[in-house]
Amino acid sequence: QISEVLDMNELETTVARLEEKEYNICSLADSVIKGCSAAVKARGQQIVTDYSGITDKNVICDGRNISKVLDGLISNASEYSPKGSCVTIKVVQKDNSTYEFNVIDEGEGIPYYEVDRLFEPFERIQDARSAADGTHMGLSVIKSIVELMNGTISVKSSTGKGSCFTVRLMLKAAVSDECVTDKQPAMVLIVEDNQKNAEIMQEFLALEDIGSDIAYNGAEAVDMY
Repeated sequence: QISEVLDMNELETTVARLEEKEYNICSLADSVIKGCSAAVKARGQQIVTDYSGITDKNVICDGRNISKVLDGLISNASEYSPKGSCVTIKVVQKDNSTYEFNVIDEGEGIPYYEVDRLFEPFERIQDARSAADGTHMGLSVIKSIVELMNGTISVKSSTGKGSCFTVRLMLKAAVSDECVTDKQPAMVLIVEDNQKNAEIMQEFLALEDIGSDIAYNGAEAVDMY
């Protein structure tokens, strides 16, 4: 499938461009959320954030790839959650260098016997997710990107109770105040009445670090912007 090919291209690009800089971790997460907000709003959902568990906000990290991971997880959480639900992003500092990024949805959840296969390439589990026709970054590629940053990803889920995806990374505290706090990704509005085509366009733009929102008709585009 073309989605798997795009995922592999995304991973190859990531391998070639691992780069660490100083970031404010809250601002980094907020910039990702801003890029996702229009699509989430179009589904009648809202995003809730909780950064209260962070002591050291300025860290040295691979902001580009953390953004990719969060964007993929938030997009998944929104797509597989019902209208009127919330997607929660909770970032917690567990100790001096361990940070957890939790993306929590209110979807149908994942049967316990399917969880072990969730991060395997080319797998589609038999729940509400199997009916989705999206081409966004797959969980196997998200897992690979996390592991390239020497991190781990896990999920807690049960049928009817939603899911919580947790990314754990070891990050160094920044020693200066010159952190990247307001870098916003380039954004494009895709107006296309075919969902599959629109999401393929979205994936190609993502390969060039260009964020995008999708509107399926002119009226929806006007409402979004």
